Amino acid sequence: MICKNCNETIPEGLAVCPKCGGKTGIEQQRFCKKCGAVLRANDDFCTSCGSYTEEKQADIESKKQSAISMAALGFVVPIIGFILAASQSKSNPDGAKIILGASCVGFIIEASVFIPSMLSFL
Repeated sequence: MICKNCNETIPEGLAVCPKCGGKTGIEQQRFCKKCGAVLRANDDFCTSCGSYTEEKQADIESKKQSAISMAALGFVVPIIGFILAASQSKSNPDGAKIILGASCVGFIIEASVFIPSMLSFL
């Protein structure tokens, strides 16, 4: 086989030329890590055993980490609000009530939005 990029003779079946790194147009086969079955180019899971491909599993893990980070942030912000409300309770009671109310709303949003989305990854 001849490389289209550098005209070097290369072994049959390679997806990339070893001389110049140019793509040969041959798609490299992917295999399931769990059962060894051949995966099609756009598969997200193995049609033989049902396990996710490595790429899809990495994507799921990335989304899981993002959900955990957002959930943690969703708890930290209302806690800061509670601390602010406590510190303002004597000097500015009306402001403290507003901050306390906003913090409670933050916890309600956290419980209704972020926690269920996090549980969907478990």
